[in-house]
Parts: sequence; structure tokens; C-alpha cells
Amino acid sequence: MSANKLKKIMVLLSSSLLLAACSNNSSATSTKTSSSQTATVQNVSTNSKVDESNATTIDLSKETGKTVEITKDGIYILTGEYKGQIHIKADKSEVTIILKNAKISSDSGPAIYSESASKTTISLVGENYLSDSSNYPTTDDAPNATLYAKNDLVLTGEGSLSVKSNYKTAIRSKDIVTIDSGTYSIESTTDAIKATDQVIINGGKIDIKSGSDGIQATSTKDGKGIITIKDGEINISAEKKGLKASKTLNVEGGTTNIAKSYEGFEAEVINIKGGKNTIIASDDGINASSSTSDSDAKDTKSTNSKTNDKADKDQDMQKSDGQTPPDEGGQGGPDMNDGMPGGGDEVDENLIINITGGSTTVKASGDGIDSNGNVNMSAGTLIVEQNGDGDAPLDFNGEFNQSGGTLLAMGSSSMAQTTKGSQAGLAVYEESSGKITVEDGKDTLTYTPSNSYSFLFVSTPNMKNGSSVKINSKEYKLTDTITTSGQANNQMGGMGQGGGPGGRR
Repeated sequence: MSANKLKKIMVLLSSSLLLAACSNNSSATSTKTSSSQTATVQNVSTNSKVDESNATTIDLSKETGKTVEITKDGIYILTGEYKGQIHIKADKSEVTIILKNAKISSDSGPAIYSESASKTTISLVGENYLSDSSNYPTTDDAPNATLYAKNDLVLTGEGSLSVKSNYKTAIRSKDIVTIDSGTYSIESTTDAIKATDQVIINGGKIDIKSGSDGIQATSTKDGKGIITIKDGEINISAEKKGLKASKTLNVEGGTTNIAKSYEGFEAEVINIKGGKNTIIASDDGINASSSTSDSDAKDTKSTNSKTNDKADKDQDMQKSDGQTPPDEGGQGGPDMNDGMPGGGDEVDENLIINITGGSTTVKASGDGIDSNGNVNMSAGTLIVEQNGDGDAPLDFNGEFNQSGGTLLAMGSSSMAQTTKGSQAGLAVYEESSGKITVEDGKDTLTYTPSNSYSFLFVSTPNMKNGSSVKINSKEYKLTDTITTSGQANNQMGGMGQGGGPGGRR
């Protein structure tokens, strides 16, 4: 198509739809439709396959301009290879893009940029690929992700999508990101999946390799800054946080495997209700800590207003506890004041970890479980393997209240803490290594840690005051709610219910 040539394509939809396509140096295709919808927030989407019968097909391989522009609501099938940007400017309308064996590579800005719409849905058919370059506008309101939406973004379908970010974030919404289904391979320079309000994973298979956080929700406003994992399979290798929600992290189902992270789960409130979860962290495994700034104050969610990512960038340069992650200057030596606001022994009742189900295994070089407030456990299985002095398997400023579930924690004894509550537990201070076998009279639990340990704590629903438990065939009589055997070397603080002060946070 030449720079000044116009082409008009008439297609039949359920209502009249006119597609007028033109191309020049800035716009290759302009799509017009006759209807619009009022913007609504969709927290959950359930359709995994989009009806193509009323869709408009755009063969990207025939487009020669730098931009394909979509300006009205409707369903659009994009197929073929294209070097340029898909730019959605549909005011308050819903737009659905079906990527059907499409390969889109942008050398300036996002590969797909939804600037104005009430909701953008990306449905996957076949194998699809998005990439960008490091060439982006540098103004505060400029987009900064390979797939960027200023509105709600829904990803669905039965196909696959590979996203390669060469600038910053791979997938970004200023409102809500919802992933219903599909297979995703995401490689990002900074965050892999990022939303201001919420990230909701209902299903799909997601593989992430991130130069910063794996999945992040940034707003610190009430009712926002939430990540919810309902189902699906998520595999994350991240230089910083695996899952980072400024307010609330809900893990309800699916499989979450964080094979590499600085910290695995982080939020003010962490609710683990289900799923199979594995975390490997070079610092804290699961961390309930407060956000240091309201990144949403300038990072405003709006379909048609300007937005600002400067606060997000500033947030990316810090750990939530004010420390610089190792990829940005090094962790340095142990800092006893390294903590969230209120550190030391001060308890922040707004910070909490709730474990009510699921199976979670944590391997951490810092604290295994770290809360500047409290921890509650009533069901599920939690295994914590911590390695390194100056930290602990269980670290909390308030209380660890356990009324149910199975807990096995091991690591350094120097700052060890134990639970309290209605369920009995056993704390053993003894240098050991190798396979651990726990027999509580009814059930047998086995685990083989990677490192030696000087502290082990176990609590199961079958353990009662007056009963016995065997660890590696050695029998221990439970004489209290929390029974202690042995004594820590260089222990900081007292033993028993609640343990001693947490020190480093």
C-alpha cells in the first residue's frame, strides 16, 4: 500500500461496520465502527474463546505503515508478521484483538498500545509473538511496556503468546490485568506483568523471566494493589520479587513456582488459601511488610487522562523495606535496622500472613516467613527451610497463632521463634542434616533439606500435650503446648511461645 493511497473495505457485522484503511508514515489502518459502550471494570473474565464470526480480519503482512490504528469497538483478527505498532484509540468502547499466528515487532514504543478503550481483550489463537526495542518516548506520561493498556486488559484464548521486552515492562495495565487462559512465555527487562489496581490469574500457563519483579500490583489505595491467583500454572525467575502486591496477595489455587527471587511473596496482607506453592528466595521467602509510598498518587488510572510512571520507576529502585536489592548496588552486610516502617519489635497489626490451606514450601537465605505484624495458620501445609545466621525460619514482630495445619520449619537457631495457639508443637535445638522423618502417631511427614540446620520446629493436628512424636526415630514427649528440646547457640531472645525478638526484618 503506497503512502497516499486509500482503501475501503466493507464488512458485515451484527450491525453495520465500516472499515476504512489507509497508510502513511504514521498510520496504516484506521478501523471505524458504529457503536460504543460505557466503561466498566471487569474483575473476572470467563470466556476462553472469542467468537470470530463477526470479526474483521487485518492481514498485517500487507501493511506497510508504522502504525495500525483501531478507533472503534469490535472484534479484530490480526494475522501475519508486522514491524510496527497496533494503536487502539477507541474512546470508551470495548475492543477485542484476536492474535492469530501474529508476530508484531515494534522499533518505537509498545507493540500493542491501548491508549483509550473501556476494556481491551487479547485472545490467542495459534502461536503469537510481541517484541519492542529500547526506543521509547521519555516523557512521564509515555507508555513503557511491550503490551501496554491504559484500561482493563484481559488475556485469554487457547493459543500461546511470547513477549520479549527490551525496554522495561512486558505486560502493563493502568487498571486491571486478568489472565483467563492461554500459554505465555514472558521475558522482561524490568517487571513481567504489572497493573496499577489488580492482577487476577484465573488460569493458563505462565513462564516468566524477569529483570525485576515477576508479577506486581502497585497502588496503595484501599481496594487496589491486589494480586489474586485463582488457578493456572505460574513459573517465575525474578531478580527482585516473585509476587509483589502493594496491599493484598491472595493465593487461592493453581501452581506457583518461584524458582529464583530476592523475595518470593510480598504484600501488606498475604492470604494463602490453596494451591501448590514453591518459593526460592535469596532474602525473605514470604514477607508481610508495608509499602513505603503511594505509587498510585501519580500513576493515575484513567482511560483518557495522562498517566505517570515516575513513581513506579522510583519504586522499582527500592526494596519495599527501603533497601537496595543486590542487582542495584548489592545487599551489603547484615543491618539490624533493615526493616519496614516500625521495625525492631514494634508490631503493625495491619501486616499479616494468613495460611488457611494449600501446600507451600519455602527455601530462603533470609527469613523464611517474615511478618512485621502477625501470622495465623489454621489449615494447609507449610514447610520452611532457612539457611544463614542472622535470620530465622519464622520471624514475626507479633504472634504466630497456629490452630491447625502442618508446619515444619528448620534453619538457624540464633534468632529462632516458635508458634503459639491451640495446636501443640515441638522445637528441637540440635545440629543436624539430611532427611527429616516426622511421625506424629497417625501420619508421617518426610522432607530432605538442602543444608544443615540447628533448629527444627514441627506442629501437626495430631500432636497433643501428653502425646509423643518421633523425629528420625527419636521419640519426644510433648509436655506443654510448645515443648522445647535442647538450647540454641548464641540465641538472641527467649525460647518458647512467641520466641524472642525478630531483630532484622
